[in-house]
Amino acid sequence: MHEAASHGVVGGPEVMHGQLVHLMEVVRHPAVDLRVLPLAQVRTPASVAGPRSWTTASHRAS
Repeated sequence: MHEAASHGVVGGPEVMHGQLVHLMEVVRHPAVDLRVLPLAQVRTPASVAGPRSWTTASHRAS
């Protein structure tokens, strides 16, 4: 997911809240790994397909 997607307002606050709640539920599934491409990342074919470093947040409930 590109970070810009989290900055745009779509459908108002209630809809946005529902989308965030849904993402939080989906990422609890062990097969789901949500990654965010930073705004500073240049969007070229090489940057999308090339190597990256990822930050992991340990927020999942046991």
